[in-house]
Amino acid sequence: MPSNHALDSIENFRRESLSLLLQIDQNIRELSAWTRMQEGRPSRALVEDMNRLKLRRTSLIRLLEELEGASSAYWAVRKKDAQRLFRRGRAALQSVTETIGRSQR
Repeated sequence: MPSNHALDSIENFRRESLSLLLQIDQNIRELSAWTRMQEGRPSRALVEDMNRLKLRRTSLIRLLEELEGASSAYWAVRKKDAQRLFRRGRAALQSVTETIGRSQR
């Protein structure tokens, strides 16, 4: 996972966020396919984790749209919040992965 230092510039933040969004989208597609193959309903924990992941995805997309064409002064104001949102998105992705791992045992 990139450090906050690696996310200091708006360009690096955009690049890392787009990469994270691709991972999230892939995870959502794979999980949807996996869930359809399972018997019964997905666990409550998995549903909660997926909803959290989708929420983080939406928040990241909105933030990237907000930062489009942003000045360096605006980035300086939003940087800490943006880094926090990135970490939460990464954590949500990890949580889904761990929940799937537990349910496959």
